[in-house]
Amino acid sequence: MSDILNCLLEKGNYPEHHVATFGQTSFDIMINGNKKKVSHGKGFRSYLNSVTVMALSEYINKNALYKPEFLIIDTPLEGLSEKYTDNPDESMRHGIFELFMDRCKSYQTIVVENPDHLPSDIDFKHEDINVISYENEEGFLKEI
Repeated sequence: MSDILNCLLEKGNYPEHHVATFGQTSFDIMINGNKKKVSHGKGFRSYLNSVTVMALSEYINKNALYKPEFLIIDTPLEGLSEKYTDNPDESMRHGIFELFMDRCKSYQTIVVENPDHLPSDIDFKHEDINVISYENEEGFLKEI
């Protein structure tokens, strides 16, 4: 699990993290031996939760008898604007969505995210991704 976590963090443009491990007791990611709650703000924890779930899903799909082969992630970028930065790191936004798109090549992946949190440099229509938005009382509207 630790190898998968480190690989995903690197590919996802996470700031230098040194060593990520998977705590078998806490069943959660640890960065440099610290629990994420101690060492990271809300937005980074949300990001790390998404990476941890992707790593766990990858591990299960490679090793388990029963493989769900799909993943649903809710608001992976929620709260990413940390107090000490004016803007969340756009490369992290881009990086995690690149991880999602890479995962989509093999497994169904559903990501629920606020439109204003999406990376501005990815053309989701060009990448053949279904984008569905919710518009007030009108319900769900599929964007083409």
